[in-house]
Amino acid sequence: MKPWTVILHSLMTLGWSSTEINQGLGQRLSFITFGAKDFFQLKQFYFNKFKWTPLKENGSIAFFKMNGFILGLYPDKDLATDAGIPEIGSGFKKFTLSVNYKSEKEVDETFAAMRENGVEIIKAPKKTSWGG
Repeated sequence: MKPWTVILHSLMTLGWSSTEINQGLGQRLSFITFGAKDFFQLKQFYFNKFKWTPLKENGSIAFFKMNGFILGLYPDKDLATDAGIPEIGSGFKKFTLSVNYKSEKEVDETFAAMRENGVEIIKAPKKTSWGG
């Protein structure tokens, strides 16, 4: 079974306290993904300067296994499109935080809890080829 991934956009700026975040999501992260204006240059920096070996890599994304999470590199335009927000402006900080869940039910329960706590959902979960 593929894990479901929820992309979290700066919950603190949406008005959540740290207590609400911990109660609603637990203190865990599965992915941190950076959006890069020059994806190739950033990818080469990690490959050549840090000598990191990617967990997975293709022409438009790179993943590195870290100590307890995965670091992702992705073109910033594609990251904004995936999040459903404009790539320019003050709202897009060019990174996402993601949490993997074991089931669709867990995703639904988490989003229900976030709505109950007054969080504005920018992008509702949906099925995708890579998880959701």
